[in-house]
Amino acid sequence: MYEKASFVFWITLILYIITLITVSYVGVYLTYIAIPLIVISGLIMKFSEPNQQSKEIINTTKSTLKTVNNATNTFLNETNSLLDEINNSLEKTNLINQKTRPLKDKIHKLEMKKLDDELNNKHTITEDITNEISTLKSQIRDIEKQHSL
Repeated sequence: MYEKASFVFWITLILYIITLITVSYVGVYLTYIAIPLIVISGLIMKFSEPNQQSKEIINTTKSTLKTVNNATNTFLNETNSLLDEINNSLEKTNLINQKTRPLKDKIHKLEMKKLDDELNNKHTITEDITNEISTLKSQIRDIEKQHSL
């Protein structure tokens, strides 16, 4: 009897409080049903003392819920740490991409010019472009090394 009265009391009380908090108008019928239910189930709960077996079950359930709660908190903390690391990594990657974007665009233009020169048989200009591309790629590597620390 105690378990049922306790269940009805707590569920009704929680739902009634949630309704009071979230709804701007609480109807009379809800109040006429919820408040007597809370009072009657609370009185039954108060005056019906659980036996030893029920107390053990309640205590076991509480300890199980605490264990599950601790495990869930640990899991969520680890997940939060992982997401923070991923976020930091993405911020670094974004910063590197922003700083290297102009250099990569320049490399792309030079490679296009190099292809055009090769098609027109201008090999001397192609060597200069290749040297400039390697210099730009070196600058990109330096930027990536600087921000990976």
